[in-house]
Amino acid sequence: MQPAVNFRKKHSLPRLYVGEFSAIIWSPGDSAYRYLKDVLSVFEENGWDWAYHAYREWQGWSLEHEADDKEHIRPVEATARLDLFREYFEKNGR
Repeated sequence: MQPAVNFRKKHSLPRLYVGEFSAIIWSPGDSAYRYLKDVLSVFEENGWDWAYHAYREWQGWSLEHEADDKEHIRPVEATARLDLFREYFEKNGR
């Protein structure tokens, strides 16, 4: 993300917009959660606007599904990923 930070500074841009990002839900272990936490942290620290890709469009990106592999996707009431996004939505809603 450093090249984007440098670009914004070099061109005196007030903000950047990250149009779409996501993480596949069957990533090993908690790597999808860790990736999302890391990028959200960078976006917020730099005051960037962002939009999560395909919130409910496809289950592979879903924050409301879990999967050990792409053949066994299942809906769940809550995921750590969804809780993470809710934390950021609440911060930004203030």
